[in-house]
Amino acid sequence: MEKHEHEVSGEDGQLPVVRMMVLETDEPHHETQSRRGTFGEILHHHFADAGRAHDPPLGIETDRRFVVTENGGTMPKVSDFQDCHALLITGSMYDAHGDNPWILELLDLLKSERERQTTFSSSLPNPPSTPPSPFSFLISDFLGSL
Repeated sequence: MEKHEHEVSGEDGQLPVVRMMVLETDEPHHETQSRRGTFGEILHHHFADAGRAHDPPLGIETDRRFVVTENGGTMPKVSDFQDCHALLITGSMYDAHGDNPWILELLDLLKSERERQTTFSSSLPNPPSTPPSPFSFLISDFLGSL
């Protein structure tokens, strides 16, 4: 089962829209998910609130992709990022340095996207005692382009 959803806030055509893709590398606990949604839904709502509070207001378009292929997810292609202003990759219970096929595929995808993009920076800092995780990157230059 493919888990790919799309959500837009501020789609009245009057607001500039930030297009963001969220790659979900895990699912929340079932109780959390039933109350608040997937990680991508939670992030969309936070960014939509921030967009409404921004001066000038911004709309947020979120393309959510669950990428754990061994659990029914699908991996996007580099071409899917073409119209995105930002790429957010959620945290995960999985070992980012593991050899799961989907992790290796995601790393290859990120390397390809990094070669295409000029801005690639960490958005979700790891605690000082943990190594950097490829599941915590944000590619974003949308604020400078609006």
